Amino acid sequence: DEDDEEEDEEEEIDVVTVEKRRSSSNTKAVTTFTITVRPKNAALGPGRAQSSELILKRCLPIHQQHNYAAPSPYVESEDAPPQKKIKSEASPRPLKSVIPPKAKSLSPRNSDSEDSERRRNHNILERQRNDLRSSFLTLRDHVPELVKNEKAAKVVILKKATEYVHSLQAEEHQLLLEKEKLQARQQQLLKKIEHARTC
Repeated sequence: DEDDEEEDEEEEIDVVTVEKRRSSSNTKAVTTFTITVRPKNAALGPGRAQSSELILKRCLPIHQQHNYAAPSPYVESEDAPPQKKIKSEASPRPLKSVIPPKAKSLSPRNSDSEDSERRRNHNILERQRNDLRSSFLTLRDHVPELVKNEKAAKVVILKKATEYVHSLQAEEHQLLLEKEKLQARQQQLLKKIEHARTC
């Protein structure tokens, strides 16, 4: 009898309802659990045991992310929309090094024109060198100290020619002074001649 009484005293826990609700907005979800705890001998009357009902409510705010395709952890898999496959962005293609095109080979006509231009410039430079050499030789021949020196360098020719020019300038100055004296002497003689005629 005691065993039967202990078995009657054992309580039985039944989960009556489990209700899950989602608000219309995707920002919050409310989950309500209703659990009824009653003894096995609850049918004998309220004096023996009283059924108690325990209701647990959980309000869990769920912050939805912008990715609405991701399923909520509190929503059954049946209500969740199928996830869309997100295509991974294609990695950017590596930039190809730009190689400048090789210069095209010159046509025969362009090559000939360049050759003729080069020859013309060479001839002009050669003519100028010849003229300069001839001018140095002429200058050397006018300097008394270098007349017989055919191997005189250009620097020596320039130096001796400068000295010779300075000496010529000094000589010219002396000659001008002598000329002035002679002109004064001439004027005096002309006056004497004129005076002798009048007497």
